[in-house]
Amino acid sequence: VQFNGPPDSVMMRLAAEETRPFLASAERAQRQYLGLNTHLALLAPSNRTFHELLRRAQSGDYIPYTNTEQDILESMYPGEDFDGKAALSRIPHLHYVLPFHTS
Repeated sequence: VQFNGPPDSVMMRLAAEETRPFLASAERAQRQYLGLNTHLALLAPSNRTFHELLRRAQSGDYIPYTNTEQDILESMYPGEDFDGKAALSRIPHLHYVLPFHTS
């Protein structure tokens, strides 16, 4: 992800407006369930939630799909309930940025 401008003010407004504790874009990809694409996500966990995320990571209490933080987040925040694609689209960014070479 490449930000096209400072994301801070938009993200702060989203955090104030949003009732869900987590936002990411829902996607199915090759899964048999609706998961998440965490290329851009909004998360400000409480201490309790942070420790639960750590517990799941350490214990393997999640479905491994990407073998990244995305799997752990999906175990707590199902794509059906936490799809924030519309809200996150308000953050000025580009997805799928390709490297630029000058040679």
